[in-house]
Amino acid sequence: MLDAKGNNIGEQAVNDYATGPKAEKDWKVLEDSHWILDGSPSAKRIVYTFTDPNCPYCRKFWKNARPWVDAGDVQIRHILVGILKADSLGKAGAIMNASNPEDVLRKFENNSLARTLQPLKNMPEHINTQLMKNHQIMMSVGARATPATFYHDSKGAVKMQMGLPPESLMSEILGPL
Repeated sequence: MLDAKGNNIGEQAVNDYATGPKAEKDWKVLEDSHWILDGSPSAKRIVYTFTDPNCPYCRKFWKNARPWVDAGDVQIRHILVGILKADSLGKAGAIMNASNPEDVLRKFENNSLARTLQPLKNMPEHINTQLMKNHQIMMSVGARATPATFYHDSKGAVKMQMGLPPESLMSEILGPL
């Protein structure tokens, strides 16, 4: 939309909607997804990230975030999806179906389980349903790759970082260290 002088007034309206009402609605959807906690449940800063077990950039983000997570400053809520390889869904299911998914995810991302985690062959229905919902949520919030990370910026606006965040963005995403 253009005004009488040819200024684009529609772009600002779209940006305001995308970083305002739509972003807040997306945040609520992320809260209701089936996520695995990484970090202290009492950490005030919450970050959501879509994670595929076969994603090397997800693993790199996990490692890069350790100083913030280990300090207790941030909790990362991993929303597992299985989109990259044929066994991604089975591996995501194996992590989610574990008696302690947080521990299995940590060991997996630390490489102690990366080579030995067996994909679930017979996915329990409730785990399959959770993974399908996570995938639907991923599509509905506009994420098309992993990691896709959602966070509140310094002004409180919901932002998304698609792909591995560059080092220069880590403090914006995870807060000051």
